[in-house]
Amino acid sequence: MEAVLKYFAPGDCYEVVFVNFNFFDARCFSIVLSRVLSFQIILGAVMVKVPQIIKMIRAGSAEGLSMLAVILELAALTFTGAYNFAKQFPFSTYGETAFLGIQTFIIWMLVFHYNSQTVIGGVVAAVYSIVLYVFLSGLLPIEVLTFLQSTTIPILTTSRMSQIINTFRLGSTGQLSFITYLLLWGGAIARVFTTIQETSDPLMLIQYCSTVILNSIIVIQFIIYWSADKKKEA
Repeated sequence: MEAVLKYFAPGDCYEVVFVNFNFFDARCFSIVLSRVLSFQIILGAVMVKVPQIIKMIRAGSAEGLSMLAVILELAALTFTGAYNFAKQFPFSTYGETAFLGIQTFIIWMLVFHYNSQTVIGGVVAAVYSIVLYVFLSGLLPIEVLTFLQSTTIPILTTSRMSQIINTFRLGSTGQLSFITYLLLWGGAIARVFTTIQETSDPLMLIQYCSTVILNSIIVIQFIIYWSADKKKEA
């Protein structure tokens, strides 16, 4: 139990918070809050895209999902995970990228399947597995990974904008899951705080700030098209 408490209150904060019961120390409060939020983000990421996957399977359709958006999001998650792994940042500051990556990959394969491109999806899956191994094996110099991480900002922007434009074009959110995007939006907001507190990495901070803005637009689209989607389902 003590080891768990020391994880959430590292250094002298364990003594301050759990021995002296000083819950009003601003520095330690920020650290503990950051660790708790990080744990919740990672725990939530385990299931965050499951509603999206279930909705696609039940409908037997990938309607409303932009293939480009899914591909770019998976690329950004891969770059971010490999960059943080190479920099040896605490897993608590980026662990959700692993779970989000797995679920995004499943969604990608489902898009191939429901677009009658299952064979192509299989080939792509094999190629991606090789690429992922290279990224995590230490074969790439940190300079290359840093450059790739810097590209995640325009990549994620393009990914989200592709989805936003696709939704506007259809006049419907289709098989997009509101729960999934609401959780992604909330998680990105929390990550802005934890990144400032834990790493202060400018690349990660800009990435999460831009993600908050773009996810906000998608959440607003759900609100705008809510009535239209209900009529379509009826």
